[in-house]
Amino acid sequence: MINGLLGNALNTISSIWQELKSKRSKILWERLVWHPGHIPKHSVIVWIVILNMLLIRDRFLGFGLEIDGVCVLYESDLEIRDNMFFQCEYLRLV
Repeated sequence: MINGLLGNALNTISSIWQELKSKRSKILWERLVWHPGHIPKHSVIVWIVILNMLLIRDRFLGFGLEIDGVCVLYESDLEIRDNMFFQCEYLRLV
């Protein structure tokens, strides 16, 4: 009787997992971040940056904190994700 109940539970869990797995939308950048040779620490940071969840000054301003939003590296533009990783003049010089 226990095996019968356990077998039904495992079948149910398996069917739930298959249902959830099939409804997942395709993420275009998944293989870029989670490739076979990835370094976990780097992958997590890239994942957070792609999702725009990195805690930088513009996010703190959005939380209502009264801080200076200027980038500490270049001290001219706001510290936002795109500026930090793609448009920062200071990082282009480095």
